[in-house]
Amino acid sequence: MHGKQRCMLFVAVLILLGASAPSVQEQAAPSPDVGENAPTEPKPGEVREFDGSEFAWIPPGTFQMGSKLSPEETAAAYGGEKDSFENEHPQHTVTLTNGFWMGVKEVTNHEFERFIQETNYQTTAEKCGYAYTFNPSSLKFEKTAGANWRKLGWEIKADEPVVQVSWNDAKAFCAWLSKKTGNAYRLPTEAEWEYACRAGTTTEFWWGDRIEDGQGKINGSDLTAWPDGKTRDLEGRFPFSDGYWRMAPVGSFHANPWGLYDMEGNVQEWCEDPYQNENYSPRPVKDPKGPAKGNFRIARGGSWYSGPDLCRSANRDSWPPSLYTIERGFRVVRTK
Repeated sequence: MHGKQRCMLFVAVLILLGASAPSVQEQAAPSPDVGENAPTEPKPGEVREFDGSEFAWIPPGTFQMGSKLSPEETAAAYGGEKDSFENEHPQHTVTLTNGFWMGVKEVTNHEFERFIQETNYQTTAEKCGYAYTFNPSSLKFEKTAGANWRKLGWEIKADEPVVQVSWNDAKAFCAWLSKKTGNAYRLPTEAEWEYACRAGTTTEFWWGDRIEDGQGKINGSDLTAWPDGKTRDLEGRFPFSDGYWRMAPVGSFHANPWGLYDMEGNVQEWCEDPYQNENYSPRPVKDPKGPAKGNFRIARGGSWYSGPDLCRSANRDSWPPSLYTIERGFRVVRTK
């Protein structure tokens, strides 16, 4: 082929390529799965709405689970019996390999009412025909026929956390919500709960070590006047008034650094884990779920009735899964 013919052929190829090839601008345009449109990992504490409720993103990570204080130091600092703090030890390393979405607030009476209406579910208290209500005059828990989550001895509000629910009731709620939405909802594990409560902190409470700094952040036993105009010191108390002598509407106080309300105080919250009256293992663990079997279930967080010792991030409690009280409710996590 002569040089002139080769040149003409080369020009023709360039013309064809120019007609079919995308421009530089078109080549640089991102596909739907990359660039600014790419899915991104949520930020810690980022809040999104799923199935009508708000959830905060809890990232995977590692933390020190349990109390940094000895049982004797805890009792000296906050009161209570040192033996009741033994199960917070030893402090140990826990790694959660998967992030999850945790309910920003505790499950409310309004949300629980929807579950009851759609399923005709009967709570443990309704099946038993009674519950222990709290008499603010005598400061006693009284066995009351017909009491349950709807009937507490005072008028309930839609935005208050549901109480008088057993662990079994909380599990039934999670099963209903999962089936209704097609998404996976459950109770948090104990490790997930403490990790989310701490939100990156290592102090006694998520706001620090000083109980007086909890004002505006927690609903616990405090200096708030009761219906008779008097104050009460039930199990030790916070040195301020939070404005509520009983449970408060969810979200009434400041959220922790990851956007979760009422993790300490208001109502104690059921967790997924079985419990066997044992201390922690000292070994580092990944994604712990408690013992394989246990006659009790873990509850965390303290309540409106609790003093500072029971509202600490490390404090643990356990109850039979069929037990229901006026101090205990729950929140849920969403795993997909």
